[in-house]
Amino acid sequence: MLLPSHLAPDQALARAPPTIQRRSLRIHSEAKGGAVGDSDAEPVPGARRATKGHCAAGSGAGGAHEIAGALQTYRLIVESMTEGVSLSTEDGIIVYTNPAEDRMFGYSEGELIGCHVSTQNAGPGEANDDRVAEVIGTLRREGVWVGEWHNRRRDGSTFYTASRITAVMLDGRTHWLCVQRDITKERAERAAHAGTKERLQLAVEGTGAGIYDMNLETGIGYWSESVFRILGFVPTPDGRATVPMWRERIHPDDADSVLTEHKRAIGGSGDFRQEFRIVRADDGKTRWISVVGRMVPDAVGLRSIGTIVDTTERKRVEAAQRDSEARLRVAMEAGKLGSWWFDIESGTGGWSEYSARMLGVSAKNRAVTFGEWRGLVYPGDRVAAEAAFAAAIAGETPIYDAEYRVVHPNGAVRRLHAVGAVERGADGCATYVVGTFRDVTDERNASEALAESAGRLDLAVTAHGIGIFDWYVQTGKVVWTEQEETLFGLRPGSFGGDIADWAKCLLPEDAEAMQAAMGEAMAERRPRLDFAFRIRRPDGAIRWIEGSGRFLYGDDGTPLRMVGTNMDVTERRRAEDHQRLLVNELNHRVKNTLAIVQGIAHQSFRGPAVPAEIRSAFDGRLAALSAAHNLLTRESWEAASIAQVVADAVAPLQSGRVETSGPDLRLPAKTAVALALALHELCTNAAKYGALSSPDGTVAVEWVVAGEMLRFSWRESGGPRVVTPTRRGFGTRMIERALAAEFGGTATIAFPPEGVICTLEARLPA
Repeated sequence: MLLPSHLAPDQALARAPPTIQRRSLRIHSEAKGGAVGDSDAEPVPGARRATKGHCAAGSGAGGAHEIAGALQTYRLIVESMTEGVSLSTEDGIIVYTNPAEDRMFGYSEGELIGCHVSTQNAGPGEANDDRVAEVIGTLRREGVWVGEWHNRRRDGSTFYTASRITAVMLDGRTHWLCVQRDITKERAERAAHAGTKERLQLAVEGTGAGIYDMNLETGIGYWSESVFRILGFVPTPDGRATVPMWRERIHPDDADSVLTEHKRAIGGSGDFRQEFRIVRADDGKTRWISVVGRMVPDAVGLRSIGTIVDTTERKRVEAAQRDSEARLRVAMEAGKLGSWWFDIESGTGGWSEYSARMLGVSAKNRAVTFGEWRGLVYPGDRVAAEAAFAAAIAGETPIYDAEYRVVHPNGAVRRLHAVGAVERGADGCATYVVGTFRDVTDERNASEALAESAGRLDLAVTAHGIGIFDWYVQTGKVVWTEQEETLFGLRPGSFGGDIADWAKCLLPEDAEAMQAAMGEAMAERRPRLDFAFRIRRPDGAIRWIEGSGRFLYGDDGTPLRMVGTNMDVTERRRAEDHQRLLVNELNHRVKNTLAIVQGIAHQSFRGPAVPAEIRSAFDGRLAALSAAHNLLTRESWEAASIAQVVADAVAPLQSGRVETSGPDLRLPAKTAVALALALHELCTNAAKYGALSSPDGTVAVEWVVAGEMLRFSWRESGGPRVVTPTRRGFGTRMIERALAAEFGGTATIAFPPEGVICTLEARLPA
């Protein structure tokens, strides 16, 4: 151990004035025949001389050596020191010991003089010789040796000293000056402390934590192996580390905050706790660590002592948990659900931001008491809400399920549906409740409004045999009026009340079609659906039901309800079937009548008095009328397709020479007949005199819709040169007058040289 310089005799002597240094001690060796002689200075009174001790007698080295020339001041210093001081020759013969040295080794005064220094060593002979040779070699090279030495007392007991041996020159010869102190007890305490420290370190590092002890004044300190591994370093043998090693590993983005926290700890309580990122020295990877430490002042300077834990995995788990919670929160909010929780022991809880918005309050970073929740509940609903909560806590009900109104701070009233699950301890007592809120205000308002409306409508529709139904889409519940049950042949109150019970009443093929139609309507968010289906009553009778339903959707488009009416239309359906039978019979008779007219015409036009051209024109017009009649018969005389009217009219002409284009429109029966007759006139004229009378002629028939207007055109090209007629024939007059009148528009025929053009412009038929 290094001693204070002012207590080291060799250093004190070296610092003495030159006049004193010149009066150095001279040692005469008896082996050379010399005797203790005078020094340059006066002998120091009371100087210790070698006496005949056991070392002197057995050493064979000759007589003792006399120390002379030392100043009285330095003698007093050395003699009064608590550290042991000895002086030996370069060969290891002891020539001086102070009283502390004698006491330390258990010898009387002067008894060690003349002994070899190995007398004081506790090591075995050969090992001791090697150690001595090593120390002497160091002294000869460096002039000083500092370390611990294992010693033996006169009684054979051993002890340890912290020694400093310095090479000094006396009378021109090298001597070894040794200053040492007993550290046996200190070593034992250090060993015990090291054992405790090792056990503590093992315990701490068993948790994955590392220990550090850094001197902030010197910048040097100690790291446990775990700290080295966490920071990406190879552990040093003695655990030595430096502040720059630590500082350089802090992530650049976190460096300022770490420095600020350290300064706060130094200027405050000294405690330091922070979590930040580091960049490992070996692989450059970023890791999260948690540091907990304290600033501790000592004699050397300010020390920072604490533990380091790698928290990267915990951070990853926490991030994954936050992501999971975020996804759950998004899913719940998408379902219009807010969460809440309540700790029964503490009497406090909380709610999510979405729940807080339902309640009209804030929920950020604060606990919520039962009293605060109670204060939000509508006064008229508090007793029932509290009773439901108490029943769930007591285990009287499996879950907490209640619906109540809340009053927002701005006075708005909303209705919530609360559901909660109760967690219980090992003793069965309730400890925690967690649940959800759902705002059902819109649903309840709609339900109440419809209930009122149903009451009013019931009086109006009962007399007309109209049944009313109310289907709650999300639950499948169906509510029927008594008249609805009567339509289905059921006794009042006997309907099952579920959508599946309704489906059982329908014929299977109709039930499947109805469910598909309702699903499609809700998927497309249509406001209403008209329908017709057959039912089988309990008595086996098949009845036709027609109706219409209106859908009610939530703010997010979720279908909530379908409310509508049903009527028994069986008798009307039978009447329509009978009417269709009569119409078909009438159509048959009309066709027979047209055939009779055609026969009469043939008989009447026979003979040379009636030109063949007139007979042919009459037959063609009659055939066109018959074709239009047939088309309308197929369409039940309701409406006919304009495309089909055109196709039937141009069918007798040469295929490929007439091009048609236009959207599919439905024409009323009377309008369709007029268009068919007009097209017959145009086709006949084109075939006889117009474009279709020559091999290269063509006709383009086109109709387009622009807004509410229909534009129809007939355009001939490639035929003989057209000459404007001098008079208007039957066909021209029929097109420009009758056709225009039926369509409620204008019809014109133009005769440019390249081909006839007929155009019609009119509003779309209603």
